[in-house]
Amino acid sequence: MAQHGSALLWGGRGRRFKSGRPDHTLLLALVLASGCGGSIGDFFQRVFVSPSTRVVRALGDRLKFDIADQTFDRAVTFLLADVLGLQGLAGLLVANAFDFQIDGQNPTKDLSLEAKYDPAKLPPGVQATELRLYRMDGETSVPVPGSTVDVAASTVSAMVRQEGRYIVAAQAP
Repeated sequence: MAQHGSALLWGGRGRRFKSGRPDHTLLLALVLASGCGGSIGDFFQRVFVSPSTRVVRALGDRLKFDIADQTFDRAVTFLLADVLGLQGLAGLLVANAFDFQIDGQNPTKDLSLEAKYDPAKLPPGVQATELRLYRMDGETSVPVPGSTVDVAASTVSAMVRQEGRYIVAAQAP
């Protein structure tokens, strides 16, 4: 357990939460319900977010959420997990994928999401400038409007409000 600003972080490799259940059980439903396969990666995290929290960094600093004032009127929990081995994503070359859920309340405002990618691990033939953020809607990948790439920082950013599986990817040629 670590304190980050006003967000309390739980999780890691093989740890258990207060419930005594293995971490993976908290997010297994996300993988099973996604319809596109994949498995939870090595890192998963539960982040307790107070109404005054403005920034949440998670999954080894690979995700950053900027939260506007009055987005939540009570404490919530972000559930986050890496997703590995995605299949069946026609037309996409995946650089990074993760599941994001909020337990406690839906946000009243969009969250600014910044997802890091590793330039050395981009799929063959993919240029960083081609990356965009997508959200899975059932078995369909939907581009997140306004998604932008910062090549110097190796990040893809967008405003999001919906929970779900998010993917940093490029269209296949």
